[in-house]
Amino acid sequence: MVLERWENFVDNLPAMDLMRSEKMSLVQLIIPVESAHRAVSYLGGLGLLQFCDLNADKSPFQRTFVNQVKRCGEMSRKLRFFKDQIHKAGLPCSTHPAIEPDVELEELEIQLAEHEHELIEMNSNSEKLQQTYNELLEFKMVLQKAVGFLVSSNGHSVAEDRELGENVYSNNAYGDSASLLEQVLDIMPCAL
Repeated sequence: MVLERWENFVDNLPAMDLMRSEKMSLVQLIIPVESAHRAVSYLGGLGLLQFCDLNADKSPFQRTFVNQVKRCGEMSRKLRFFKDQIHKAGLPCSTHPAIEPDVELEELEIQLAEHEHELIEMNSNSEKLQQTYNELLEFKMVLQKAVGFLVSSNGHSVAEDRELGENVYSNNAYGDSASLLEQVLDIMPCAL
């Protein structure tokens, strides 16, 4: 009697909104292995189902699709790596990526591996370029200090030292492209 009244009460409720749970049914689907991936993808895309694990007592290594799960875990790691690199570069990240229909796991795995390899190579090249730049900048500064020391030790006047310092330490295009010897010869052609 109480159960009957409860069912009548539930059936007579107004349409459910977001704050209430909707009426649910527990069903078991038996899907052939050949079409399981497509069927589960379609049903998951609907967003109306909740999947229950019927093999909760089995360890992850005893399950049928353990290799596919490992591959998906590796692809997830690659995607986290891409996300970290995007944030590190300060690029805006889309919160809703475009979903391609019927993406094959093998194709996605190949694309992610290629992109990861390219990104790792680009990071390595960037580090090498930064290191080379720093070494060259250090060498340039040493040469500039050496020229300043050599010029001041030759007993030149303070005005000529100031003029040399302004030309040597300036960041104009000529100062970057011309060698220090050319700069000194341009400033003091008779002294040398």
